[in-house]
Amino acid sequence: MMHCFTYEEFHPNHDYDIREHSNEFIKLLISKKWDDFMNNILLAKTVSYNDNQYDKKTFPKIIEAFQTEHQKIKLLKWKINSVNFDLKTGTAWLKGYIHYKTVKAECIFGGEVQLELTMEYDYWSINKVVVPGFSKEMK
Repeated sequence: MMHCFTYEEFHPNHDYDIREHSNEFIKLLISKKWDDFMNNILLAKTVSYNDNQYDKKTFPKIIEAFQTEHQKIKLLKWKINSVNFDLKTGTAWLKGYIHYKTVKAECIFGGEVQLELTMEYDYWSINKVVVPGFSKEMK
């Protein structure tokens, strides 16, 4: 019998986790592969979006509406520029750059992505989303 363990369970790599959760969120948003399972894995209890608060059951409906509106979306560029976190407050901030196009409408969106994450049950969960074309225009 073989026993395996994840080293991170003993020595967490917060920067890596924040990047991976953010990459997964962007990938699923653009590839239109969001499902109910991801609600529990990636989203915090409440998510701030367009200056409103949504619970983790309501926010996926916004994702679904965005994905339905754009039948096909092609990611042209996604880059994480910075990750910061504060373990005392259990808060993390990620800034990145995205560039994507909607094939049917031929719209191109690009600009700064801002995600905030919170530590819930020892895991980083997304609690604020700002993505060009998905969120209202940033100020």
